Amino acid sequence: MNPEESNYKKALLLKVGIVFIVIAIIVLWLANLQNVFESRQAQSDNLLKKISDDIDKSLKDTNDSLNEKTSTTSNAFVEKLMNKASSTVASTTATSTVAVELKKELTGLIKKETSTPEKSSCPEYINCQPTIGGARPCVVPAGCEKITQIAY
Repeated sequence: MNPEESNYKKALLLKVGIVFIVIAIIVLWLANLQNVFESRQAQSDNLLKKISDDIDKSLKDTNDSLNEKTSTTSNAFVEKLMNKASSTVASTTATSTVAVELKKELTGLIKKETSTPEKSSCPEYINCQPTIGGARPCVVPAGCEKITQIAY
């Protein structure tokens, strides 16, 4: 046998030995890992059941306390409301008259809000959209606060 062939056999034997050791470690690790998952599954199931029971108990306690408070509060509220309703005097104005007056007032308000001065130097809106480069000034001119809107 020449020395190169003996070195080759030694290197091959070393590689086979390392591969065998790695495979043995992986097999042992997988065998142990199965037990780890089984114990963690049982712990996880117990933990989830405990959390679920705690949440159910808390919700039940909260619901019971709210029902007690609501029943006492609603009774007091209803009594106050009935006292106020019985103490107020019925209005003699017809509902149709009130509806007509209310309609006139609302249409007047709508006309005031929608009408803008025709000869206004105020812009309708100011564009404040972000752009590449310098920032735009987003300042409403003086006197145009109620007319000019800012667009983002």
